[in-house]
Amino acid sequence: MKNLIIVLFSALAPALSLAEEANVLSANLNFSTLEKIFKKMDASFELATKSNFYTPSSSKYALSTGLEMTTTYKSERGITSGFIAGFSKDLVNERTQELNDTTLFTSTKIGHWSDIAKLSILGKVILPTNETSRKVNTLRTTLGASTALNIDLRRAHLKYVQVKNTLAGQLSFHRFTTTAENEANVQKRLANTISISYAPFEKTSFSYDFSMAQKWSYKGRLGSPLFSNSLSITHTLSDHAELSLGVSNKGSVYKSNGVDNNIAIFDGTTATAFGSVVIAI
Repeated sequence: MKNLIIVLFSALAPALSLAEEANVLSANLNFSTLEKIFKKMDASFELATKSNFYTPSSSKYALSTGLEMTTTYKSERGITSGFIAGFSKDLVNERTQELNDTTLFTSTKIGHWSDIAKLSILGKVILPTNETSRKVNTLRTTLGASTALNIDLRRAHLKYVQVKNTLAGQLSFHRFTTTAENEANVQKRLANTISISYAPFEKTSFSYDFSMAQKWSYKGRLGSPLFSNSLSITHTLSDHAELSLGVSNKGSVYKSNGVDNNIAIFDGTTATAFGSVVIAI
């Protein structure tokens, strides 16, 4: 019996050795693959706070904060994919913090001209991880697509200036055409945004964004066109951190009479002040 065991062990030893080597090789390959993937990934965290311009004693006073994480992966073909997730909290009404809707996206560059202009496209899916989106707006999901034209005027002898134009469209799917509060749900949205960046200093830049948008419900156009704009200053704190401060405003393009222009950079009743810190890893 003892001799039989010795013979069987001698026969199995090479196989066991090969299996062990295969496991080690597989582990090394898996580790190597994961290491390559992580090297192509980037992540950033943005902690932001915003407030309107009403006094704290006013019933219209609003103050909120939030944390957002963006993770991206860039393939060897130049395709960037990732997701954006986060949460926000109302600091006035002491409501519990809520998850934001989660965005999955992928983008790629489709053209460039003399290193001055670059054209890219982006596709995204918005998942209703926010409770209000699910329960009040009855949102199932949102599909979006956009094209962005980046123009780096610094390479055209116009120092410090960059311009970006983004045309974006969204199509949303809901369980019902109206919200739980009996308001029309937004089915389609089309927006065009122009962004101008001016960086006269090595670590400090100034930005202005202006956007025009139109919404449609399931029954047709929803109200007049909308505008939003923001003016901000950004300072680079280190290779991995930057601080931004600014003011934004949004509303209907026209006043209640439907004729007079309502666009303004600042309005004490609708404007919002904001500050954020972005940390990249």
